[in-house]
Amino acid sequence: MGGETLAPGTGSGVLLGGCLTLVESTLGTPWEINTRGAILILEDRGMKPYQVDRSLTHLRQAGSLRHRRNNSR
Repeated sequence: MGGETLAPGTGSGVLLGGCLTLVESTLGTPWEINTRGAILILEDRGMKPYQVDRSLTHLRQAGSLRHRRNNSR
């Protein structure tokens, strides 16, 4: 499995995440994950680019991406 570094650096923190569709579906419920100070990892399969954009926009508008941890140097 190959990959490309988009932003070099290091990071530390609680690692949270999962399926983008499922994380998004928990917004506003008692099961919503607390992303404050976390490193957020999201995955999904079979989503079209506009669907990924819509889901990430929803997470951003809900404030779930506001308090992420950023230790890049």
